[in-house]
Order: sequence, then C-alpha cells, then structure tokens
Amino acid sequence: MEKRRDLWLLFVLLGSHFYLLNEFRAFANPNVHSRVYLTLAIVDHHTLAIDDCIARYGPVQDVAAHADRTFSDKPPGYSVMLAPLAWLLRHTVATGADARGMAIWLRILGVSLPAVLFWYLTRGYWIELAGDRRLGLAVVMAGALGTNFFIYATQLFSHALAGMLLFLAYRAASGRSFGQAARCGLLLALAFSIDYITAPAVLVLLVFAITIRNGARWRGTAALLVAAMPVAALWMIYNQLCFGSPVRFSYLSHAAAEYRPLIDRGWFGMYPPRLEGLLGLTVLPPHGIAVLSPFLLLAPLGWWRMRNSPSERGCALACAATFITTALFAATLVDWRGGWSVSARYLTPTIPLLLVGVAAAIRPANARATRIAFRAGAALGILQVALIAVTFPDCAPTFHDPPYDMAIPLLRAGCVNGAIWDSSAPPAAMLPFASLMLGVASWIILPARWLGAAVVAVTVTGQVFIGLHLDYARRLMVADAMWRMGYVCKSDAARAQLHAETLSKDPKNVFDLTELAWLRAASPCDEVRNANQAIELAERLSQIVGEERPGVLDLRGAACAEAGRFDQATAFADRAVRIAEQTGDRAMVDQLQSKRAAYQRNRPWRRPAVGR
Repeated sequence: MEKRRDLWLLFVLLGSHFYLLNEFRAFANPNVHSRVYLTLAIVDHHTLAIDDCIARYGPVQDVAAHADRTFSDKPPGYSVMLAPLAWLLRHTVATGADARGMAIWLRILGVSLPAVLFWYLTRGYWIELAGDRRLGLAVVMAGALGTNFFIYATQLFSHALAGMLLFLAYRAASGRSFGQAARCGLLLALAFSIDYITAPAVLVLLVFAITIRNGARWRGTAALLVAAMPVAALWMIYNQLCFGSPVRFSYLSHAAAEYRPLIDRGWFGMYPPRLEGLLGLTVLPPHGIAVLSPFLLLAPLGWWRMRNSPSERGCALACAATFITTALFAATLVDWRGGWSVSARYLTPTIPLLLVGVAAAIRPANARATRIAFRAGAALGILQVALIAVTFPDCAPTFHDPPYDMAIPLLRAGCVNGAIWDSSAPPAAMLPFASLMLGVASWIILPARWLGAAVVAVTVTGQVFIGLHLDYARRLMVADAMWRMGYVCKSDAARAQLHAETLSKDPKNVFDLTELAWLRAASPCDEVRNANQAIELAERLSQIVGEERPGVLDLRGAACAEAGRFDQATAFADRAVRIAEQTGDRAMVDQLQSKRAAYQRNRPWRRPAVGR
C-alpha cells in the first residue's frame, strides 16, 4: 500500500529530471564533452586518447596532453562506466555523428535515471530519520529538487553520481558485516575514480567504516581494501597508459592555456585553505551552497542534536567531517568557484550527507520553528533551482545572484532551456515543468502556513526587483548566456542596445565602438545589422585609435561590404593583410584572406550563427 501511495513521488522525480534538455548547440560544455569524448574514444576508436574525437566533433577546452596525444582531463571512472551504455546506444538510438545527441542519452540514462531511483529507493531512510512520513518525503523533495544536486543530475557531470556513491558507502559503513565493509570499499573507490573532489570524503568514510567495527577492525579493513583494489588498479593502469605514471593525475597534464598557469601556481594549483574560498563555497553569494538552498543551514543543528543518541553520534561525526573536509579541500583550489557553474558544485557530493543533519534537525520532537525554517528554505531552494533550470544552468562566476541576475532577465527576454523532445521549444513549453516545481514548493510550505509563505514571497519579490536592474557588466554576461543558449539574434540585439546606451554617455569608448560596429556590420541577424551605422562607427573608431591597424581596417572592410561597396571592402582587406603579414600574425592573415575572398565574390561577411 505504501509503495503505491508513493508512486506520485516517482512520477514527480521522473518528470522533473527528464523534462529539460540542458545541452546547448552553441555551448560545448567542457565538463560534459570532455567526458563524452573519452567514452566515445573507447567505444568508437578503442583508445584512451581523444584526438580522433576532437577531429570529428570539434575542440573541447578541458583536455590533458602527454607524449603528443590528447586526453580528457577528467577522472576516468565515469567515462569508463558509461562506455558499455554508449556502445549500446551507438548500436540503437545514437547512431549519428553528433556528440551532443550521445551526451543527452548518456545524461538521461547515466545520471538522471540513477538520481531518480536513488531518491525514490532511499525515501524510507529519510522518513525514518525525520520521524514523520510527510517530513521525510519533504526532505527527499528538497534534496532532489531544491539543491544543485538537481542541476548536476540533469547534466553529464560526475558530482551527483559521486554523491550517491558516497551516501551508499556511508550507509554500508554503518553496518557491521564483512559484506557491508566490502561494499563500502568498492563504493568509495568508485566515488574517487569519478570525482577527485571526493578524496577527503573517501578518507573520512574509510576511517568511519574501520573504527565502527570495534573488535573486527583488521578483518573489516581487509575487506574494505580488497574490494577497493580492482578499481584502484584500473585507475593506476589508466594513468600509466596515458600519462606515464600510475599516480599521475590527468589535471597535472592539463593542456588548456588559460588553466595551465593556475595549476602551476602553489602546490599543483592548491594553497592552504582560504577564508574567501570557504565562505564563498558555503554562505556567501553567488556560489554559497546555503544561498541557493537555505535549508541546508539546518544540517549543523541536526548533527549537534544527533550527538545525544549513542547510536547516531558516530554517524553525525562522519557526516559533519565529510562536509567540512570537502569544503576545506575545495577552498585550497585556485579555481574554487568551479568556473561556469551553479552554486558550489564541488560540494554537491556532500549534499545527501548534509540532508542527514537536516532530517535530524526537523524531527517532531524538536522545535516547531525549525520545521518552519526548513519548509521556507526548501521552498525557496526549489523555486531558485527551477529558475536556473528553465534558463541556463551554467552561471558565470561573476554573477552576484544567478537565479535572479541571470534567470529573470533571460525569462523576460523569452530565452528558455529546451525540452528533451524539442531543443528549440518556446517559453510556453516550460510551463508544465514550472507548474510541477511550483506545486512541489507549495506542498512543502503548506504546513508552515502564512509565516513561511511570507518569507518566501518577500525574498523572491525583492530579488526579482534587483534582478531587473543590472549593471553594465552583468547585462553583458546575460547577453553572453543568451548566445550560449543559442539565442543568437536576441543576444546580438541585447548587446547592441547595451553598447549604444554606453556610447550615448561615452562616445569615445573604444570597446563599445568596436563591438557595436561589428554587430551592425556582420551580425547574422537582419534586424541587428545597419550598414550606414556600421560605416559611421568604424570611421569614428579609426579617428580615435588610428587607421593603420589590421583590426580597424578589417572592421571598415566588413562595414563597406555590408553596404555593398565591395571594391572598398577589398581594398581595406588588402591593406589589413599587408600590415598583419609585417607583424607575423598568421592567424589574422588567414582570417582576412577568407573575408577578402568573399568580398571579391560580392558577398558580405557574416559572423557564423550556431544555435537554435
């Protein structure tokens, strides 16, 4: 009876995880595609090097290099685990030459479906821990839909799967049998092999699993290590084959020019934990995990209350230590923000263990105020995650408050994520998903009545107002997000408006002059181009910075070509080529010659449009 009664939970989780596309043609997410390339290299080319995949599908940013070969810079475990699934997909539904299609299928079957099953099948544990059926299911909904766990379970990242493995290892570690010890060892080894950020958590849970066994520690330790050895051996073999040493991490051979200097700083890109990183990961915007999901602030309170129970004291210590050590480790990294990401993605693997504390904090025996705070924080988290999910779930690190700084302007402009069955779905297609998430948030907050609802309403209203009044830099980032989503024309229109507004106040601003001139001359969108304005802006720029520059001459040529003055355009291109050749800029010469060839055929040059 209870299983049938909980089927609604399964349908809600399936609907929410399988609705959104989260894979954009104009944005080859390096975290996703680097993993997909390794999987396809194994399946299609029977190699661990991804050079053939790069040649076939295009470059990807996150790569490592060794011995004149290119590899994924990601931990190999996830890609290897996905290889059998990719082989099956390659011979059934993903037979095309599009890596994006394979990425979507692998995400659905390789992380979204496991996440749905994880939350559904563990619901009994959360109900028991919370001491109330409705509260326990609310914890499941909050963790599954109201944290960045949802974001990374709807993209082909490893963090959500690593979180599931860590939680299952924690549950196995709590048992006393040798079988549970072996299961714990295997799960911990798998977690590390797919996500290196779990290293501190793996060590903490390893110690927890050993110490909880009292007189059987030696045999329990042996069972743990024996079960972990096959995964560890395969990981070392991969490192030896790819990087020449069994313990050389792929990150130590990172090839991207913009990241290599970061890794070379400190000790392999690490410093002692910094307060800036620790607070930024936890409680400060824009990345703080408690900013996106305020209810997680209750976890320390729950762990503290668990200390009063002898049977729960060790569990509370293990969960708290797992989170603290992971946060400290992430705070040592040069790029602790994780680049383009939502909230503190490096802490995503600890979310199920944070929920242990949250569930303990809201048990009926505890204060009513705690439950109200949980319900309000969970509803707010679900609404904020939904805002990001229906727009662009890869936020620039310089946004102040991504759910509102980015998502609200994108929604206002009609820019939404695609649905699984239609990558160019209109905004109206997001209404079923939005209704589902709003319904879940309402179900959670309903018992809190007016107080919790008022807190959520005031917070969202205030943040939406702020999100509609952005400064120059953030408006530019919103336009960039539009482009990455594939809304090229809306992005160009937004950029043109922003640059025009700036030039009305600062007519000699070189950056805005250049950007607006290129938009007017070469945008792929008819409504954005304006030949006369492009020529006027290019002439103003040449008066300010000087005409004998390849970039300026290139711009003037493109503007003339847009106006149909192809002889002048060709002459500008010729002059630009001569100067570029004198400076030895071969890449610039190649670009200019390509444009000159178009002008000689009486064709204007257009910036390529990749997207919806």
